[in-house]
Amino acid sequence: MDASLIMSLRRKPIVLHLQFFVIGLALATVSLHAEPDREKQDCRRQLSFLYEAIQAHYKRYQRYPNWLSDLVPEFLANPKTLICPRARSLGIRGPEADGILRTVYSDPKTSYSYERCIGALERDIWKGAPITYAEYKDAQIKRVGSVVPIVRCPNHGVHLNLSHSGIIYESGLYWEELHSAQISSKELDPEHLFAAKKEKEPPPPNILTQPLATLLPEEEDQRPPMKKRN
Repeated sequence: MDASLIMSLRRKPIVLHLQFFVIGLALATVSLHAEPDREKQDCRRQLSFLYEAIQAHYKRYQRYPNWLSDLVPEFLANPKTLICPRARSLGIRGPEADGILRTVYSDPKTSYSYERCIGALERDIWKGAPITYAEYKDAQIKRVGSVVPIVRCPNHGVHLNLSHSGIIYESGLYWEELHSAQISSKELDPEHLFAAKKEKEPPPPNILTQPLATLLPEEEDQRPPMKKRN
């Protein structure tokens, strides 16, 4: 047998193995990308289910739920709907990214942020009298309409936003930036939306100028009564 033919036959198994390896690697790469995409689509479906449940709650009680977990079991039979598929596969519950406000994620039974919960705004973004996130969202709706998110998910490289009108759209950490052509982000901050309310609050007492007698509680006279002279 010709020597070149023998060498060619010996090389073929190596070439075939390399081809199978490349094909396998390509399939694995496609699979890695397909899984998050599938979880993202499943998450979108879950957000639609959440919207229907929230609307049913509002129709019955004429108010939004205080927390997402309040929907179970009356309006949401399966509690797993409260957990994003991506978060479930990664074994996480709350947000991992820095800068995400924690109050909207404080419901331990869901991985989603409920943007109109009854929790109060954090002190680092609002230093006035306590205001709930529900009040904050209502104030934002008056400025930009029902595009304001009611539920958000941060687990897909982007944020999935479920708006008050039921539309699901993607954004970065700050959804407000999508509407910068219409209104600046600062105009949607609590400091701007509730500026009038903050001005009406009485200022705290100035202990440097206020008389000491007005700052200390009055003490009762503990001395025994004096006897009257005859």
